[in-house]
Amino acid sequence: MSVQFLIEDFHQITLALLNHQESGSLFETILRSAARIMDAPHGEILLPTDDTMVIRSVTANQQNLLGEVIRRGDAHLMWQAYDTAQPVTVDDYSSYSRRREVYDGLRLRAVIEIPIMVEGRCVGLLSMGRNIPDYPFSPEQIHHGVMLAQLAGLVLDRNALYEAALREIEERKKAERNAIALGIERKRTEMLAGFIQNASHEFRTPLSIIQTSLYFLNKSPDPDVRQQKTRLIEQQIQSIDHLITMLGLQTNLDSYSDEFIKQSVNLNRLVETLIEGVESSAKAHQHTLTVTFSEPNLCVSGDAEMLNTALRQITENALRYTPASGEVSVAVLTDGEAVMIEIQDNGVGIPDEALPHIFTRFYRQDIAHTTPGFGLGLSIAWRIIELHGGQIRVKSEVGVGSTFTIVLPRLSP
Repeated sequence: MSVQFLIEDFHQITLALLNHQESGSLFETILRSAARIMDAPHGEILLPTDDTMVIRSVTANQQNLLGEVIRRGDAHLMWQAYDTAQPVTVDDYSSYSRRREVYDGLRLRAVIEIPIMVEGRCVGLLSMGRNIPDYPFSPEQIHHGVMLAQLAGLVLDRNALYEAALREIEERKKAERNAIALGIERKRTEMLAGFIQNASHEFRTPLSIIQTSLYFLNKSPDPDVRQQKTRLIEQQIQSIDHLITMLGLQTNLDSYSDEFIKQSVNLNRLVETLIEGVESSAKAHQHTLTVTFSEPNLCVSGDAEMLNTALRQITENALRYTPASGEVSVAVLTDGEAVMIEIQDNGVGIPDEALPHIFTRFYRQDIAHTTPGFGLGLSIAWRIIELHGGQIRVKSEVGVGSTFTIVLPRLSP
């Protein structure tokens, strides 16, 4: 019966996300869903603040705990799940030596703490408990709890994205009002408005797939079909999470000037780390992945994490558009006072008419969206390299492959 509940509740939460429902009511919906799917009537959602945890939403039977602040040392299970980013369970909380006295009146037995993850980090907890003795949480119930925690993560990240975007719009409006008096065009505000419009459109695609999958899940008695649709829902949730990450990164990059903190970055080590990160994906598609360095200790001035993000976007793009058993090479070269990272593939190539647009955000040559992606990776890479005083050059031929060359100022030894 829990699968049927899961179908119904995912449908309800998906519609609420599509309609931008307020986060508090979404958290309440997630808790109600977790309570009946996991057969655990006691639940709460906690969010971290500095070195404390605050209870932000609760089931109806725990209203007295709403808003409570929990410090380190007060709730061992919660902090263990938060620090390890892994679900933590106790089969009998009544005999647990480090239990919280405030929960004694609830007569809790099986308890589970599930991390709410965003961009690979824990941003909160979904905490559930039941009163029935000798009734631990099953692997299936834990899996369903993790899926609901993923939805809670989407709620948090969506809110952060839209709040940041709204703040940015307001700041742009103020700047525009001042600029109008000086006769300065409104181009940046128009670009931001287009950014928000496109982002909303891209959200609806995976959410619509989830909604359709839920419909077929509800109609089909075939367990194989239901399993397939469940996997598809999980993939689309991950897609939404990835989109939010990319949108957040693009928004942050738009607000940067070229005055961010710069340090000496060893490009050879950076590229070695990059290759380690994409190696498993390359092997999965039987790609040959090679790397060469023209000389040791080639350095540039910049931010290593930002540069890694830019190079990874271009390298993953090369892997994505190279057929199985194809070749992708990465070379670090020098040209006078410049350092060049050349990423070459023998993939499908880019038509001449598309080349001028590939660094435009949300641009996709694949209008039908038959390949994964949101059209943000290359625009993010371009912006990062631009902030580092560099440029990206592209040569491509359909059916032959593409070569992306990142040029950066060399840091003198």
